[in-house]
Amino acid sequence: MLRLQGKTAEALAVARRAHDVCVRDEGPESALAGYALYSVGAAMAAGGDTIGAVPTLARSVAILEAAPHPLKHELAAARCELAKALVATGGDRKRARVLAEKARDGLAPGQAEECEALLATLR
Repeated sequence: MLRLQGKTAEALAVARRAHDVCVRDEGPESALAGYALYSVGAAMAAGGDTIGAVPTLARSVAILEAAPHPLKHELAAARCELAKALVATGGDRKRARVLAEKARDGLAPGQAEECEALLATLR
């Protein structure tokens, strides 16, 4: 919510604290830690550190993909955010397209528009 309100520094601080708690309580490879890491990366990107967000988001996606009990919608959100960050930094557009396609298919109805718009620019 803070990120969407433009309070990116606060969002980043809260996301980092949440990630620390998830790592401590659930382990660094848990789905919850992966989702919290997505929040860190998304806040970094929203705050202008898109280059720094790419490895954070990539790690989040890797954790969420490997989780024994995946969080489907959270994984989709992380994939979409990573795809956006890759495009914004001039990264691998093919990888961004694959991520956005996978994200679109996992997002709840009404949440896929951002990935659809990104995909339109990658075709």
